[in-house]
Amino acid sequence: MKTTILYFQSVRKLCAKAALISTFYILCSCATPREDENAVITIDLKAPNTHLEGKMLYLGDTGTRDFRDSSVVKNGKSQFTVKTDKNFVPFQASILYKSGNPNAPYRLIGYNNPYQKNTHESFFYVDKGISKFENYDIFKINDSTTITELRFLNINKQSEAAFKHLNLKVTSKQTQKNRDFNTALVRQYAYSLDVLNIVNYSKANLKDEELKHLLSLFDEEVTKSQLYKNLLAYADYENKTGAPFPNDISLKQPDGASSAAVLHETAKYNLVVFWASWCGPCRMEIPQIKSLYGKHKNDLNIVSISTDKNEKQWQTALIKEQMPWKQYLIEDGNALAKLDKKYHLESIPVWLLFDENHQLIDRQVGYSPGADGIEEKVEAHLKTK
Repeated sequence: MKTTILYFQSVRKLCAKAALISTFYILCSCATPREDENAVITIDLKAPNTHLEGKMLYLGDTGTRDFRDSSVVKNGKSQFTVKTDKNFVPFQASILYKSGNPNAPYRLIGYNNPYQKNTHESFFYVDKGISKFENYDIFKINDSTTITELRFLNINKQSEAAFKHLNLKVTSKQTQKNRDFNTALVRQYAYSLDVLNIVNYSKANLKDEELKHLLSLFDEEVTKSQLYKNLLAYADYENKTGAPFPNDISLKQPDGASSAAVLHETAKYNLVVFWASWCGPCRMEIPQIKSLYGKHKNDLNIVSISTDKNEKQWQTALIKEQMPWKQYLIEDGNALAKLDKKYHLESIPVWLLFDENHQLIDRQVGYSPGADGIEEKVEAHLKTK
C-alpha cells in the first residue's frame, strides 16, 4: 500500500459559492473491497468532458485525516469503496482532488444542501450501502479556480441530520425548558453522529448530569464511536485538581515511552501548548514558540502536547518542524477527557502558562501574531520577574 502525506483544505459550511478554505493534513490509503460488504459512493458528473475528467479523486476521513479510498474519473463517473464490518461506525468525509495550484494543491468538492436554501456543504457522512451523487453545478470563481458541487440522489440518514444543522439549547443558567428541548432533539436523532458532535461542542456548558443523560439516549451504533467513549470519560471525570496541571495522566513521547511529568519541578515558568499536525494556525504559531525557546529556555520550560489521532502524522510533523522542546501525544481517551474538561480543547491551539508554583497564570485560545501572540504575551510575564 502506497502512502503519501497530502495537504488539503476543509470547511464545514459555505453560505456562498466560494473557494473552500481551511487547512489540514491527510494520510492517503486506497482500498478495494467487495461492494456487497461495504459502503459505496458513486459519482456521476453527467458529462465526459468536465475539468475533473481523468483526475484522481480522494475520499478523506475528516476525523482521522486519512484517505480511505481514491478513484479516477472516467467518462464522467467515479466510485469509492470503504470496507465495513460489525464494528464499522459511519464517518464524516470529504472528496477532493489536485488543483494544480502550488499554494492550495488540493481542492474540495462541495455538496448542495436540500434542506437549507443557498447552503453548501464541504462534507457528508459515509455509511453502509450505496450513496449516489450526481453533478449539481460546476462554475468558475476566477480564471484559475473551478468549483464542483454535487447533490445526493439518495441522502443517507447521517448526512441528512448533519445537513439540517441542528443545535442544542444551552445557557449559563440552564432551564428545564432547554433541557427538555435537548432531550427531545437527541431522542429524535439518537442515531446521529453529527448530533453527538453537537453534544461534544456544547459539553463545557452542560452539567455532568445533563451530559450523561443525553449520552444515555443515543443508539448502540453511536456508542461504538471513539467520540462517545471520550464523552463518557469526560462526564465521569471529576475536575478536582485545582489550578496545577493534572499529574494522573499518561502521554506518549516520540520514542514510544509514556510519561506524566509535564511540568518541570524547578522551572520559573512552564508553557504548555496544545496543538495538532493538521491544525494550520498551530503550525503558524511554532516560529513564535521557537523564538521564546531560543531567548528564554533557561527560565521557561516549554512542552507541546498534540491532540493528533494519527501518530504517523504527528511524527512526520515533528520531523518537519524540528521543535527542540518536549513533545507529547495524547493517546489515551481518558487523558484527553481530563485535559479537555480542565482546559477546553475544542479549539486549538491553546497555550497555558504556569508560574514557579505551578499555578496557571495565563491562557489563550487561537493563534495571533504581534502583540496578541504567544511570544509577546509570555515574554510580558517573564519580564515582570
